[in-house]
Amino acid sequence: MACDNKALTERIAARYSEILHSRLPGAHFFIGDDSTITEALKGTTMRVVRDFDRSESSLVIEGYLRADGSLNEEVLIPSYSDALADAVTGAAANAGVSAAGQLWIFHNIISVPLTADAAVVHFVKSNEVGVFGQSWFDKTAKKMAFAAMTEWGIRES
Repeated sequence: MACDNKALTERIAARYSEILHSRLPGAHFFIGDDSTITEALKGTTMRVVRDFDRSESSLVIEGYLRADGSLNEEVLIPSYSDALADAVTGAAANAGVSAAGQLWIFHNIISVPLTADAAVVHFVKSNEVGVFGQSWFDKTAKKMAFAAMTEWGIRES
């Protein structure tokens, strides 16, 4: 069973973005690499609500296969995107943002594979958020695995 990493990551990123924008309608979103984010934050008086953190969801693909061998994306995509979004929205909900403050959600571009094994990786930007997807053959489990990850931080201006 091969996993179309790019297509799967794109669909997870699109749903993750939709969830964040719907749950955090007044928030601003920004995506960039380390240097772009550092430059954007330079000279600001933004309060750190949550420093940069990684959220990851990984599993064995075979658990999401239909009888015909196709991927059950109707279950798989919400499983990943909801888990990733819950971490961000939970932290935002506990942020205690002042009435006059604006919430900023920053996403860092991830490019380093999670495993030393041969892996297919893809990073997707979707509406100012980003998701890193990686698929590989897990030699221990002897099955295809997939992981989706985000790196995000929250600031208040």
